[in-house]
Amino acid sequence: MTDRLAFEHDAEVVDRLAAFLGAARPLLRQAGAERERGLRTLQDRWESLADGGMAQLISDVGGAIRTSRSAGAFANPWRIAGLRRREVPTATVLGWFLSPDGDHGAGDVFLQAFWREAMGEPPFPLRDVRRCGTELVPLADETNRIDLVLEGDDCVVFIEVKIDAPFQPGQLTRYLDSLRRRRDHLGKKHSQLILIGDLVIPDGVHCMPVRWGGVARALRAGARQAADNAYAARLACDFADHLETL
Repeated sequence: MTDRLAFEHDAEVVDRLAAFLGAARPLLRQAGAERERGLRTLQDRWESLADGGMAQLISDVGGAIRTSRSAGAFANPWRIAGLRRREVPTATVLGWFLSPDGDHGAGDVFLQAFWREAMGEPPFPLRDVRRCGTELVPLADETNRIDLVLEGDDCVVFIEVKIDAPFQPGQLTRYLDSLRRRRDHLGKKHSQLILIGDLVIPDGVHCMPVRWGGVARALRAGARQAADNAYAARLACDFADHLETL
């Protein structure tokens, strides 16, 4: 009884167990485990866990993990490709997802999900974006190489990706100047600079910061919308898993 009471009142154990059950639920569902129905909340299984049911739970999860591993469910092509924390390859893959004409076949689903995640309430719509350019040099200015560029019917959007590299002195000011000049040169009405990464934005810089976790959420939202395209949805979720490690 003493051990059981200590278990019930250990807040750290409760939190870790709740997180474990939440992560294990999809595996149990994939394995067809009937006991998954008893894992919907921690309280549903509390008595069983405290009275020795943990051994059965671990057995259930272990079987589900083995089944999933043998089916290749844990294979992540982006990890295998060695993206790690490399900015340019990571930006290239993101640009592929954001390109409506990408051969992922999902159209602008991922682009629109990213735009909503980045902007919250977008100040202007992204319409008629044909592709997402990578490593572009706006107006032939070699000092301002932009990771990703979106051009729509009435807008230009620059996206800068940062993982480990710091901002160079004056870099964001130069980007904003290039963005305005690109917008005016093309006769567009709207422009936006988006910065991706765990960044501290200098005061006075008008841009929209997005963390990698937000990009991962956008990709998963797009994957749900593109559920009929199982290949693209799986690749998006795998890439989201990778981004959450950055």
